[in-house]
Amino acid sequence: VPRGAAVFLSFGFIRDNKNLDLLIRALAEVPQAFLVVMGSAQSSSNKPLAFYQDLAATAGVSDRVVFRDEFVPDESLAGYFAAADVIAVTYNAGFHSQSGVLNIAARAKRPVLASSGESPLKTAVQRFGLGEFVEPDNLAALVTGMRKLCRQTTGEESSSAPDWPAYEEYASWDTNALIVLNAIKAEAVHA
Repeated sequence: VPRGAAVFLSFGFIRDNKNLDLLIRALAEVPQAFLVVMGSAQSSSNKPLAFYQDLAATAGVSDRVVFRDEFVPDESLAGYFAAADVIAVTYNAGFHSQSGVLNIAARAKRPVLASSGESPLKTAVQRFGLGEFVEPDNLAALVTGMRKLCRQTTGEESSSAPDWPAYEEYASWDTNALIVLNAIKAEAVHA
């Protein structure tokens, strides 16, 4: 990877709702960005890895996309995330959940390029400044977010530091267990 470039990592099962096609198309407009895609297709109902490899070739960015169709054991995760500059969690508008990949990115202290519908993912990224949240399913918004993160990664543009400690507290087992326990207690009172 050349100096001044930014490496984006898309990690986990390859599913249509991750907007990987838009991420690859965005590379054509952001020449300083590289993409590593680590994961395999979740099911035959999703586009196969070959679809994305062909798309990269058609978009003229094959030299800036690395596909790794393999399982990554837990003990190797930290190394892959540490090697990336930005973690891509670019879900479509139909995604209304949280992303486990966001928690791995937080442990590695890596900013994210994120998109989704209204979701805990969107709330967390925006509330704790964990990176750049962009409109889902929108190539222009993705390009803008990718460019901004590239400038921040290379030091051309400053950014406020993500509040990793506050996010880790928010996403901790203790915090979430307390929420569940309080909900159970509240239900018991009303029963």
